[in-house]
Amino acid sequence: MLSNLRHTHPVALIGQCNDCQEMILVYEYMARGTLADHLYKTSRNQTEISTFHLTWERRLNICIGAARGLDYLHIRTDQSFIHRNVKTTNILLDVNWVAKISDFGMSKSTTSNSATHVSTRVKGTFGYLDPDYFYTHRLTKKSDVYAFGVVFLEVLCGRPPVDERLEEDEISLTLWAQQCIKKGNVDRIIDPSLSGQITPQSLKYFVEVAYNCLHNRPKERPTMAEVVGTLDLALVSQHKGRTEGIIGKIRVATNDFNEGLLIGNDMFKNVYKGCVDGETSIVMIKRFSALALRNWKEVRANIEVHSLFENHRHIVSLIGFCIVKPELIGVYDYMENGSLEDHLFNTNNDTLLWKERLRICIGAARGLQHLHENMKQKVIHCDIKPTNILLNKNWVAKLTHFGFSKLLPNDTTYVPLMDSMICRYMAPEYLMHGKLTTKSDIYSFGMVLLSVLCAKKPYYELDWDHKSLANRRPSIDNVVRSLQSALLLQEAWENHFEIGAELPVIDLYCCSVFSIDGYLTIGGLSLFPSNIDDDLASNLDGGSNGCLSNPDFDEFIR
Repeated sequence: MLSNLRHTHPVALIGQCNDCQEMILVYEYMARGTLADHLYKTSRNQTEISTFHLTWERRLNICIGAARGLDYLHIRTDQSFIHRNVKTTNILLDVNWVAKISDFGMSKSTTSNSATHVSTRVKGTFGYLDPDYFYTHRLTKKSDVYAFGVVFLEVLCGRPPVDERLEEDEISLTLWAQQCIKKGNVDRIIDPSLSGQITPQSLKYFVEVAYNCLHNRPKERPTMAEVVGTLDLALVSQHKGRTEGIIGKIRVATNDFNEGLLIGNDMFKNVYKGCVDGETSIVMIKRFSALALRNWKEVRANIEVHSLFENHRHIVSLIGFCIVKPELIGVYDYMENGSLEDHLFNTNNDTLLWKERLRICIGAARGLQHLHENMKQKVIHCDIKPTNILLNKNWVAKLTHFGFSKLLPNDTTYVPLMDSMICRYMAPEYLMHGKLTTKSDIYSFGMVLLSVLCAKKPYYELDWDHKSLANRRPSIDNVVRSLQSALLLQEAWENHFEIGAELPVIDLYCCSVFSIDGYLTIGGLSLFPSNIDDDLASNLDGGSNGCLSNPDFDEFIR
């Protein structure tokens, strides 16, 4: 029988060996075990309850998969089957939580137009047996439907069909649940781990189909195709209800997007400060504009790319997002100290010490390093600039704004440039020819380094051989190492360390007309203060702040 099944939701028989002494069957491996394992059974070590607490949405998807598998058995055009032993231990889950029907040892074949199969001996599992089949010995496809109704109750209640440890009126899950449903006490039977997860309409559809599957008269029970249809409605209702609930919470968190909570905006989005969980957690909420939504597919894809990033110390965490037209909203970690730009170009803020600037640059470089080197598929940020480097309450730098980011299938790609993307920090080869590589980010980061050093915004000067210089830019790994060396130089000078050997220093050509000579000079002055001539040394800002002044660089250094 199994060798003839071609469907996603029965367990696949890979091969068999049958000789006079051995009968061996080989099946696909089900990495997640049985559905029962995750509802109420102990884990394989038999010492603790399974740690995989299934969400309501995942339970719905599992039920839909198993129902489709059973429907396939019932409606096969050549020869259909009655499973006769449907239960949660016979619904297996693969590594992706796809449900598959297994154990066809009791199955009975029937022609597609046959209504019944009369059995002289009742077979099945106590707790799942169809009462009509038990008393009349008439086996039909509706007997499987009844058993699937019991599975529904297990999924909803998180307990086995028979539990003799409970009070007498609760021993039978089917009888107890049916009585609660009749009296309108559905909340009493719901698995406590599902508290607050199920939307009312989704619950209504699910309870309705479960109750109908358990009807005493087989003809009044739905077909498995009808069961699948109702479960699909339950899943759609769950998605819609959750989305509406999330938007409602976001409106509460931002006082209905009150302008008093607006902390930033551009042509693509408004950024709000919001309080969630009873004002115990502060988050950053981005509400994307109508202009951004004109490129709906791209914006949605890029938010989903951000959701793929593992939690990284130097990338702003995406806590969650809500996508339902016409709204697209992202919820992120709140960055108390704003952006790097706020502290470079806003004279109302305190000037950052040089060591603080170096640490911020190192953090941002490590975030970029994660995108370029540690992802399964390289990511080009495409919009590195001080505005997109945020600072948390501990001044840890984190990259943000992945609206233009690209997944890179190989080392180079060509991307059309939108007018809205043009900024001072973009690499010339990208601006002029649409050539985009990880080195495009390196150019932008080099411009950020100059802005950090000079506290001035860059300007364009594109009359240079961009093709040759682009290839000479360092990798992000070299950038990180060089910045770390610069920080070591600064700390060595501040602590008056005596260093006998010259340490590596920065030598970055990331930009068109500037090098990072300023960084080299500052690193040298920090490392060898005793070798500085008196005139130059007198221009150092002595004391604890670690800043310096040099007449040769006063034009650039803030």
